[in-house]
Amino acid sequence: MADTTTILKKQFIAGAVCPDCREVDRIVVETGVNAASREVSRRRCVVCGFADLFAEVEPVNSASGQASVPRGRPERIRSPSVKSVQVRILDPKDTSL
Repeated sequence: MADTTTILKKQFIAGAVCPDCREVDRIVVETGVNAASREVSRRRCVVCGFADLFAEVEPVNSASGQASVPRGRPERIRSPSVKSVQVRILDPKDTSL
């Protein structure tokens, strides 16, 4: 993040592999607010210094000081249309059939 970005949170990601040096468990995700009041996130390798910006969210609400949280829409699980079939249980001792 540039010098004008205020880092609010750092979090190491377990099992993450650096795309540059291939070190495991050395990636930290830094979340902060840049000069344009946008919440930004980047991943950074603490070994080789690789950095990659991967998320930028809507501007921070200046009244409350918090960014609006993007909300997803829950999906309904659609079961495929299956016709029900009546099953008849046969008695092996019954010879009337």
